[in-house]
Amino acid sequence: MKRKDFLFFLIKSLSRTEKRYLKINFKHSKPAAVYLQLFDAIDRQKEYDEAQIKVKFKGQKFVKHFHLSKRYLYGLILAALRNYHKEVSPKAEVNDILKNVEILYQKGLYALAETELTKAGKMAEEYELATSQYDVLYWQRKLLQAQRPDDRLKIGQIIGAKGQVLSNLNHIQQLWTTLLRLPPTEDEAAPLSLQAKILEANVQYLNNVQNGRVREAEQHLKQLLSELEQYPKRLKQDPGIWASNLNNLLGLLTFEKKNEEALVLIQKAKVFYNDLPQLDTPTIRLILRTYNIELELYRDQQAMELANAAIADIQYFIDRQEGHVPASYLLSFWFQFANLFFMEKDYDQALHWINIVLNHNFREVREDLQIYIRWLNLMVHLELKNYFVLRYYVGSMRRFIKAKANLETYEQLLLRFFTSASSLGESDFKDAFGKLELQLRQQKEALKTKRVLDYIDFLSWAAQRS
Repeated sequence: MKRKDFLFFLIKSLSRTEKRYLKINFKHSKPAAVYLQLFDAIDRQKEYDEAQIKVKFKGQKFVKHFHLSKRYLYGLILAALRNYHKEVSPKAEVNDILKNVEILYQKGLYALAETELTKAGKMAEEYELATSQYDVLYWQRKLLQAQRPDDRLKIGQIIGAKGQVLSNLNHIQQLWTTLLRLPPTEDEAAPLSLQAKILEANVQYLNNVQNGRVREAEQHLKQLLSELEQYPKRLKQDPGIWASNLNNLLGLLTFEKKNEEALVLIQKAKVFYNDLPQLDTPTIRLILRTYNIELELYRDQQAMELANAAIADIQYFIDRQEGHVPASYLLSFWFQFANLFFMEKDYDQALHWINIVLNHNFREVREDLQIYIRWLNLMVHLELKNYFVLRYYVGSMRRFIKAKANLETYEQLLLRFFTSASSLGESDFKDAFGKLELQLRQQKEALKTKRVLDYIDFLSWAAQRS
């Protein structure tokens, strides 16, 4: 078969029912319908005559780049055949289900992905499809890590099952070698794959961290990131492998108080992230974790000008990935934006982000943050002297937290304070804040234990105003 005859032989290999199926598909697609003429012309030929085809369709657009048109039609035929024969074998069916799993995973629809994966797993086991079993386990591990990354026991069980599948495949390979009386292959050290390099570096990183060798752990991650940058196509296709290892390195650098070095890396990462197309949900989470580290660093340094720039970058990224950012992440960042502006006494900007949260339907997402943003709303309206509006929001706050079984003591104190503050004269505020500060100081240990002050420092706010 000559290379230029590939399309002719593919068309001639089709059965009558396959041809009928293809033509029905082509007629329902405008781009494909144009190529139906070419399909019919080739099908009518006894022997392939490309010159005759070009004369017949002289003037048609697809003839100008005929070799590309043939490739396009070839691809259309194979795509249609894949669909026509999707149940031709259990393996083909499992492969289709795994495609569904990948699509659902990328959209963050993990429960639906697990349902599909269960179907694929049952088929792979029933028909002893070893490579498909391995693929199923691969997705089980990815789904588990996306939802419960700390479940080391379950992840370990999946890795153990993958090892068993590989052992079975290796045994089958040995049996084939014996059956065909093939000479034994010499064991040569194969070059490490990128995945192997990533895993090896992470093993070194974790071992060093566990043994207190933070500097050595840092070096392993830096070398890994440098290695990953040698694979730009892979990073573009799967940016999560760079983002996850970058976040590990940023965690070490902030632990070592190397904040400036961490910020340089974050700026480099942002350039990379901004060039990326639409991303899957797990990768978005990793990237937003990078941004979160940046915000924490600016907050600790009280560098509000830099924080403002970071907020603009983060919101730009969120807007580009609209519809794919998990609601919990939106709520977390918008709360942080509002809190940072409040700390800077930019109450108008704080109120802007608070209103975005209040106008968004978060349903049952992060109830703790939804309560904190409402406390912040009361604080902002008090600072802006919106006393009439404050009365309305105090009532709204009561209704919102009414569902809680038991209010914390500090919550009861704050509710009483804001209820009275809406009707106080300004001359009475100093004493009211002084009383609130004293009451909150008595609750300081409980506030620290429950990390309340990490979200909103009510105590410092009361102290500043008393």
